[in-house]
Amino acid sequence: MQAVVSAAVQSSIEVDVPVFGVSTTNLWMLTVAGSVEGKDMVSKLLGSGFDRFAIEITARDEDHCKRYAAKLDTWRAERDGLRNRLSRLASQDEDIEDINELLIDHHLNKPIPPISHCLSLDSFDAKALISSLALKSKFVFVNSPEGGSVLNSKAGPNIPWLLKSFSGERIVFGYGSPNLKSYSVQGALTTMNVMIQPKPFSDLLEDKHHQLIGNGFLPRFLPAYPLPQRGRRFIYDEAINSDGLDAFNQRVYDVLSESAYFKNLNKKKITMSFSPQARSLWIDVRNSIEAAMAPGGGLFSVPEFAGRVANNAARMAANWQYFQHGNSEISAETLSAAFEICKWHASEFVRMFSEDAQMLEPERDAIRLEGHLRRWYLKCNCWHWEFPVLQRLSPRPIRGNKFKLIGALNILENQGKIIRINHGSGEIIQLTALFINSPIFNSQQQLLPPI
Repeated sequence: MQAVVSAAVQSSIEVDVPVFGVSTTNLWMLTVAGSVEGKDMVSKLLGSGFDRFAIEITARDEDHCKRYAAKLDTWRAERDGLRNRLSRLASQDEDIEDINELLIDHHLNKPIPPISHCLSLDSFDAKALISSLALKSKFVFVNSPEGGSVLNSKAGPNIPWLLKSFSGERIVFGYGSPNLKSYSVQGALTTMNVMIQPKPFSDLLEDKHHQLIGNGFLPRFLPAYPLPQRGRRFIYDEAINSDGLDAFNQRVYDVLSESAYFKNLNKKKITMSFSPQARSLWIDVRNSIEAAMAPGGGLFSVPEFAGRVANNAARMAANWQYFQHGNSEISAETLSAAFEICKWHASEFVRMFSEDAQMLEPERDAIRLEGHLRRWYLKCNCWHWEFPVLQRLSPRPIRGNKFKLIGALNILENQGKIIRINHGSGEIIQLTALFINSPIFNSQQQLLPPI
């Protein structure tokens, strides 16, 4: 949702950040999740307004191109006629000054080719993105459900200009290359919604961790690494009210339709400013973030990301203020909500990228073990196991690894899904009714029958 709103408004607004001045408002989002976690479905549900506008503007561009072609044919015919007159007068040694002036005037009135907008790309291709930013729309939404190519080695040489597409700095494409025409563009922006599966993401970090973090590429993203939902995605035969979703997508369409850029109007962006209360709040929170970057602080290990949290919050607050209320002062309430969201993303970044991050290995083991035990319960009606038996029954890579099993059991115990009972010289693991959130259990807190 953040990415869709950012993509909708990035051509219309900028934000006046307290003390630091005007900033763009586009955001980069990163989600690490498996192939069955519904990433595509979420993008489709939240992207219908954007897609609807993209279809309409493509049709409009095609119509403009046809009109341009007809005007260009007429212009060329008139030019050829003037050239023929010029040649004829020159061959007769007559005065050609008037014809030269007509040719010059005619050349100055050559039809201007229309922009063929490319609003979004569903996969990352450096050449396609360069073509879009330099020759088509200056504002592009990279919405990639399989986003490994955005982060892998192929993107490495292109990272400098990608960074500039986050801030709207001047980008020069093809400079110094004998095989490429050079293009310069000012103010080109990308909103990115990159989704990648855990395995290629882990492999990528092993190979390029310091490059992607150190050059500021990954720290520009607001990351999320949600725990897998497999085994919990129950469905119910109930009517779903989509009024809110429909209203959201309609607003996305309206914002894009109102954009002066897409109307081909030569107008400056709207500058969103903070209310006095919001301005004071932003400075206070920004200073608290700065304090957290000191040795011993919660953000000490991720300075590259921490230094951008306040700016990302300002961008997000501006996006939502404009999206919900149009051109108005950013309220303290909107900014506070943006900070809460960015605070959560900051905790995700620390968890994923700090030097001591363990990449959620115990949590992932707990998810694997929970799903495995649920299947055993449903299949065999078995709801307690001795520890050595559980070691043999556990899924790989927990099976046979005592420490991984203990780590997973500790998490399930803290969640109230199991209890551990001393039994002789060993231990018995017993499920609780909270273990499975389904109608199978009549009580959420009551234990299953005792051993």
